[in-house]
Amino acid sequence: MKKIGDFYVQDEDTFFEFQYDRGFPMDGSLHRNILNKISDEGNALDIGAHVGIWSRQLTEKFDNVYAWEPVESNCECLRKNVPDVTIFPFAAASKQGHGFVEPDIEGNYGGHFLSDKGEKVVIKVVDDFDFRNITFIQMHIKGSEFDALLGCKKTIESNRPIVVYQAYEHQLEKFGHSVDDIERFLTDLGYTIENTQLFKEWEITYFIAKP
Repeated sequence: MKKIGDFYVQDEDTFFEFQYDRGFPMDGSLHRNILNKISDEGNALDIGAHVGIWSRQLTEKFDNVYAWEPVESNCECLRKNVPDVTIFPFAAASKQGHGFVEPDIEGNYGGHFLSDKGEKVVIKVVDDFDFRNITFIQMHIKGSEFDALLGCKKTIESNRPIVVYQAYEHQLEKFGHSVDDIERFLTDLGYTIENTQLFKEWEITYFIAKP
């Protein structure tokens, strides 16, 4: 384990360091631009927590943060970076079971996606945990967003949280879904969706869904 800026990451990580060196705001300043428009109340889900960039910001705003992260080495870093979160060491989906994850590029420990090879992980359904007073969900899981949202449907319906997520066609199509599928799912639940350009410089697209 090594420290890059204010975050512990794996010794083998190269992508976090690359992003840090080119100036990506690991301090969470761009994330706070989204959070500052949201009321300070309730609990948050961070699905695809990696080493805790989002989680660190969420702990300053919400009562409890439930960080979902299936990769054990990421969890080890997350425990050091954000000791106040409650870690759920699982991948999120619509059905529970076991699976595998592998990184999209070598050295990118924040880029793991569900696959048929790689590191074995446990898959769980968010709705099975009966989370209460969830007012915010962050989700970035490399193409599994639609399936994970299916597993969050009851939680979303009963809590009406703001949902912030990344979604890219080339990632979603590996799992038979699209950005439009996510939009239809959320709009059918009464949500409106906007595309924030805050992260455009970094070729990152976040959608913000509001009830």
